[in-house]
Amino acid sequence: DTLREDISYAAYIIDELSLTDALTVSFGARFDAYEQEQTGRVNPANTVGQSDEAISPKLGLTYTFNEAFNLFAGLNSGFKSPARVPGAAYSSDLDPEEVYSYEVGLRGSPASWFNYNTALFFNQYKNKWVKTGTNPTDPYTNSGETEAKGIEASLNFSFRSGLYSSICYTYQESEYENFTESGVNYDGKRLANIPEQLLGLTAGYNHPVFGQISLSADYIGERYFNKNNTLRGNDYWVLGARYKKVIEQWTPAVAFFIDAKNLADEAAVVYGSGSPGAESLVPIYGRSITAGVEFRF
Repeated sequence: DTLREDISYAAYIIDELSLTDALTVSFGARFDAYEQEQTGRVNPANTVGQSDEAISPKLGLTYTFNEAFNLFAGLNSGFKSPARVPGAAYSSDLDPEEVYSYEVGLRGSPASWFNYNTALFFNQYKNKWVKTGTNPTDPYTNSGETEAKGIEASLNFSFRSGLYSSICYTYQESEYENFTESGVNYDGKRLANIPEQLLGLTAGYNHPVFGQISLSADYIGERYFNKNNTLRGNDYWVLGARYKKVIEQWTPAVAFFIDAKNLADEAAVVYGSGSPGAESLVPIYGRSITAGVEFRF
């Protein structure tokens, strides 16, 4: 049994300057500080106290060639208090998690019915939190340094006929770079529960009288469920559909909807931990169909 108290403070400032008609610069910083105390009322060994603070800078650049091509780049950093970790009561000796994120990309709208966004990203984490075991009360630990790098892209289409569609894709490699635990070195191993590839497809039709219908297909790629990379999860697809009709003329306005998820009743594991023979796996939700009415006042 423990008694926990934590206080967090934060403040930020951000500004944006148009240096030329084409070049815009945004910059700022965020200050975070926290204090936490835990008293072990049964086991005095669970009594700990901790405090820390950090300033996280941010910088962004956008150069507009025209509506079709906008070049952008950014640096973002973050600081996360260990009081926010799940199960903080039994993970109270964690160090704060820090991240530096870099990106560069292109975005624009070459036509009235089409826009896109694509970027390369590189994220560096220090003291990233990882769970040490499969039991709910197993503590978290800091994993030294980790990196995530990849590419993400989205294409969006919207036609005057009411048809629309979108494609979103992410490829990333997330690995431990400097992490040793209990004498075992995990450098080069992939982080658990992070798919290498994600793909989202959406297509639909919006009619002013009959309403809106959309179909979706989401792909989740292979990933590992443990930091040893000995428990592997298969890739899978999840299909969905949704219909919605809004009647604005009524007072209050009313919306009728039907939402179907996992139409193919795909049986897959969405999250896991442990090792072969001693794994803890969480399955994806089965097929579900929900209908309802919304009132807009």
